[in-house]
Amino acid sequence: MIVVGERVNATGKKVKKAIESKDAGFLSGLIKAQDEAGADYIDLNVGTGGGSGEAEIGNMRWLIDLALEATGKDLCIDSADPEVIRAAAGHLGGRRGWMLNSINGKQESLEAMLPVIEEYRPPFVALAMDDNGIAKDVGGRMSVCEKLFAEVQRRDIDPGLVYFDPLVLPLVTDVTQAQVTCEGIRQIRESFPGAKTIVGLSNISHSLPGRELVNRGFLITAMMNGLDAAIIDPTRQQMREALAVGAALSGRDRHCRRYTRAYRKGQLG
Repeated sequence: MIVVGERVNATGKKVKKAIESKDAGFLSGLIKAQDEAGADYIDLNVGTGGGSGEAEIGNMRWLIDLALEATGKDLCIDSADPEVIRAAAGHLGGRRGWMLNSINGKQESLEAMLPVIEEYRPPFVALAMDDNGIAKDVGGRMSVCEKLFAEVQRRDIDPGLVYFDPLVLPLVTDVTQAQVTCEGIRQIRESFPGAKTIVGLSNISHSLPGRELVNRGFLITAMMNGLDAAIIDPTRQQMREALAVGAALSGRDRHCRRYTRAYRKGQLG
């Protein structure tokens, strides 16, 4: 199970303030904590919602340098702005592996992002949404994935680089959405050989009490349906426990050895 640590995201007030004030100590702490908690990638999002594109590019370059010093883990460059993604890729210059987060089925996104993927060949998150938004049903989302996958094949991009995100909508808006996402995971795995699946997990519990309880249950359920990767906060004990249980229940932990080892070390329960 691939874990993308989500905590360095400027949509959060504390992270936004830290990016704007260049608080290297605070942000390094977030990065190191996720590294130590088992993240495979550290997501970097500097979109504060204000300022110019040039300012965002400058902030991303600064944050990349900070992350390269704070961790040996690969990075996940998270922006909807193709210029930020391209600038980040050039700034990394092969110094570290990275994931692109994200592209989608909108024509504008495809035209802007796919050339970057062709040039740098990073693994990338592909969102099941297009100019019509996010379909409520599995069929609508699969249609977008089919369009994206056709472009991947046409451009001779390795399908193994694709991390399809069937998208997670809050249960409070539609109580069937957990089922829709899980069915999407199953159909993606069946329909697109070599491609992987990923979700931004915490959307499922938006506006609900006891969010971690819901997130934990959904993570295990999604893993049982074949989920390959999740964007989560790995520093949360409940998330680490869910990963261990999900790996055992989904048959990814041979003889439950990792679960047993973690339990004996007092890392679970």
